[in-house]
Amino acid sequence: MVRWFRNFISTLASNNSIPPQPNWRRDAEKYDRERDKRLKDSPYWQKIRGEKENEYIDRLRGLYHAYNFLHKGSEALFTREDSLRFVDDLAEKGFVVLGVTCWYTASLIDGTQGIAEDLEYSLGFEEEILFREHPVKESTPEVKKFISELPKRITYVSFYLFIPMVWDWELFPEKWQAWEQNQAKK
Repeated sequence: MVRWFRNFISTLASNNSIPPQPNWRRDAEKYDRERDKRLKDSPYWQKIRGEKENEYIDRLRGLYHAYNFLHKGSEALFTREDSLRFVDDLAEKGFVVLGVTCWYTASLIDGTQGIAEDLEYSLGFEEEILFREHPVKESTPEVKKFISELPKRITYVSFYLFIPMVWDWELFPEKWQAWEQNQAKK
């Protein structure tokens, strides 16, 4: 049986009948490069990456510091009430929400309380929204409606904002300093 299978595979290979296997990492990197080229022409990206980039970083930093939120790994978890106000503030400052992740309070095996991601409820927009004329105006009402209609068991919400990765260092320097210290210990 094993020899038959090997012969079958070698016959298929010699006839070029085995389709090439996808290289997910290469494909993702190619997609990212193509998206980044397109972003340069996007009005949204030009606005937040333009000459007022530092102003946009300061706006976002100010928003994060204005709210009390929980840290769960790299996520900032907002209460449902705060999340609705945060979405309004993001829109007012000119930021697009690309996704929402929901969280709930869970009882752990040892009897303590923890926070877990709810896989049933989430919201996401295609990145194409970034290339439209008014991405903030298009995403904000849907995000607010989604949050306001969540079931009671959802206690926290986190957001996926499409911002330059380098801003993360600017917005949360203490998180990155802790990460660097952990890396130095290894």
